[in-house]
Amino acid sequence: MKKEAQIEKTDNKNIELKRLEIENQKLIIETEKLKIEKSKQLWTILIGTFPLFGVILTIVYGIHIQDKTEKNQFKLKAAEIIFNTSDAYEARERANMLIKIFPNELPKDFSKSFNPDSLGILDTYEMASKKEIIRLIGSNPENKTEIIKCWKQIFPGDKWIKDLEIK
Repeated sequence: MKKEAQIEKTDNKNIELKRLEIENQKLIIETEKLKIEKSKQLWTILIGTFPLFGVILTIVYGIHIQDKTEKNQFKLKAAEIIFNTSDAYEARERANMLIKIFPNELPKDFSKSFNPDSLGILDTYEMASKKEIIRLIGSNPENKTEIIKCWKQIFPGDKWIKDLEIK
């Protein structure tokens, strides 16, 4: 009986060891399952984040492009305002006024780079006055002498008027 009891004890121990081994293997399998689940969750989060990151980049890029477009449109409108004059000096003064009105949008040297004197542009006031006297003489040829005489009195420094006199 003692032998049978010992054999039974040994068998019980072996069975218990096998159960422990099985439980240990179950634990290892469960641990691996948890690792896989955590990995799946991480990949799910990452995959969900990429489109969101793409949307954010698209929005930021769109804002940047819109800002650049607005600045360029503003500069084009400023140039249109400046060059929509009949006079180079007036254009420079308009540029100076725009700088005063919009100091943060235009460079400080915006109007300094445009110097009508250095560009060799004729004084458009002088050109306008020449056109005006020619128009007056053309519309009143019978009063040409009187028109020239009056012009000389009003503008004694105009030497070009002599070219219009009859010799």
